[in-house]
Amino acid sequence: MDADVIIVGAGPVGLLLAAEVQLGGGRAVVLERLTEPSRDRKARGIGPLATEALRRRGLGPHLSAADPDGARDFTRDHGTELGHFANIHKLAPDPHRHGTRIWQPDLERLLTTHAESLGARILRGHDVVALESGTDSVTVLTHTSTGEHRLCARYLIGCDGAHSRVRKLTPFAFPGTPPLLRTIAGAVTFSGPAPASGRYPTGTFLHGGSLAGVTELAGSATVASAAPSGTTTPVTPASDGRPSTTPAAGGGLVTSAVSTGGGPPLTPTSAVAPAVPVGDTHPSATLAAGAGLITSATSTGDCPSAAPASAAAPVATVGDGRPSTLAADGGLAISGTSHDDGRPGAPVVLAGSTRFTPATVPSDAAPVTSANSAGEDRPAIPGTRADNRGPVTAAELAAAIHRVTGADVTIDDLREPRDFTDQARQADTYRHGRVLLAGDAAHVHSPSGGQGLNLGLLDAMNLGWKLAAVSRGAAPESLLDTYTRERHPAAAAVLHNTRAQSALLAPGPHVDALRDIVSELMEIPAVNRYFSALLSGVDHRYELPYPGTEPVGLHSPDLDLIDDHGVHSRLHEHLRSGRGLLLLTPETQAFASYATNRVEILPVTNIGPRLLRPDGVIAWAEGDSESLQLALDTWFPAS
Repeated sequence: MDADVIIVGAGPVGLLLAAEVQLGGGRAVVLERLTEPSRDRKARGIGPLATEALRRRGLGPHLSAADPDGARDFTRDHGTELGHFANIHKLAPDPHRHGTRIWQPDLERLLTTHAESLGARILRGHDVVALESGTDSVTVLTHTSTGEHRLCARYLIGCDGAHSRVRKLTPFAFPGTPPLLRTIAGAVTFSGPAPASGRYPTGTFLHGGSLAGVTELAGSATVASAAPSGTTTPVTPASDGRPSTTPAAGGGLVTSAVSTGGGPPLTPTSAVAPAVPVGDTHPSATLAAGAGLITSATSTGDCPSAAPASAAAPVATVGDGRPSTLAADGGLAISGTSHDDGRPGAPVVLAGSTRFTPATVPSDAAPVTSANSAGEDRPAIPGTRADNRGPVTAAELAAAIHRVTGADVTIDDLREPRDFTDQARQADTYRHGRVLLAGDAAHVHSPSGGQGLNLGLLDAMNLGWKLAAVSRGAAPESLLDTYTRERHPAAAAVLHNTRAQSALLAPGPHVDALRDIVSELMEIPAVNRYFSALLSGVDHRYELPYPGTEPVGLHSPDLDLIDDHGVHSRLHEHLRSGRGLLLLTPETQAFASYATNRVEILPVTNIGPRLLRPDGVIAWAEGDSESLQLALDTWFPAS
């Protein structure tokens, strides 16, 4: 074995997971496709739960040092220090549980140092292209500059982002909802004035500090670019002037026209049929020969199977009416099908009759992608660029600003461009045998509210100590099943609230009216606290496999503790070892005999007794000796 755990992806989630495995006594290797760390400022902060988790590992001083600059940048770019729900900036910070404003590159450097100091190996320039999962181990094949390499471990964890290769190579279903909105943004230098920030009839334009961006309906740019020539069919816009839509196969919506800067609706040409999402919501389309790359179906999850072709071919449909093969003047012909829930379909055949199963799809079969704000790749929206490749351009952002505001702007410089949608998906389970998912590989959603990084780091905290305990033989393999049971509902809650935020961000007078009411409600202190807790997750409670009432199942705040000698300390100071912690009052000191050699024990006098897991979750509180024994046996079995 090369390691106990192989982690694919050296983003914050993969790095923290590696550190947690090492801290718990396991051996972790991280494989990263990029040869150098990304300097892209993808995320700008973490919430209270992730902040408390990193403080428990001794990283608090580093977070405190970064926070002032991060908070200054946030205030500069948003015009306020208040948090927001759907860009309604009225959320006051929790005075007791603080997040941290820290740019993602700074956080990655901190976590890299932390993981390596604990003995984790980080191998860059390793692109995972295949895997084989057996009964006792997992083997991965990587492509590197020096050739192919194989590595073997007991477990493999995909922390490789929204379009996870690990997820595609394993039969995870990835159901969810297609995009409603698309956002393009970046650090911008305008030549001349910019239009006013705010909501417009067809979208939103925001400009603060050096940042500028546009949010509009996801199909707007697609349809606009599809309409320059050919016979047109009149399209009647909706009563509020927004693009009219028609139902698509599978119950989705297809945007059929947009108004550009207040002008007449643009209409699709007769040579182009409306894009119809297939079962996993990736667009299918029929285009005239020579139109370029056409996507018609996908194989594993959202990874298309592909075969090169040199001549245009008619579209052939499979049994459910979706296109199965087509070609585009030397482009890629897409073949093969997938189930509607994202499960892989039949094996696909590439040119030359080379057969690949879903476990060995080569890297060059990945979809054409562009970078998004979460630091992952996503399938490019057809029609948004001439070749569907590369980051968003200054011209594209200027065109989007014109579509939404009607203003013509000149952009002299565009840095750190962003291009993303609010597609929301979640793996059906986070574990298939010896392969598990964490972070964006397990769940994708709108970045509204800045919850993604916080969510992924808590995945790592939940999973890391469990992997280490199982790997070293201190716990049964069934412990890993609690990971999906606990973390899946947490991500589902985030997908739920980001969909609600997307609904409040959509253009139109009806949404404007709803936003006014929500904004007024947020002035009520209890409502303000509700929205803050919703975004931070501090009130989310795990359902543990035995009876318990609050605070059992919650992440503990960083408590002030007073021991039996009157000495004060903070809770985070006692969890740096990565072991569990049992706090016992003078009345419960006899309970210590149940926990000897299982967890650390600390006498306290100012709070009730409680048992904390290594991830800070309260596993037992205020109960009798039998309930404590059950909690200890569940999380820290006697050796």
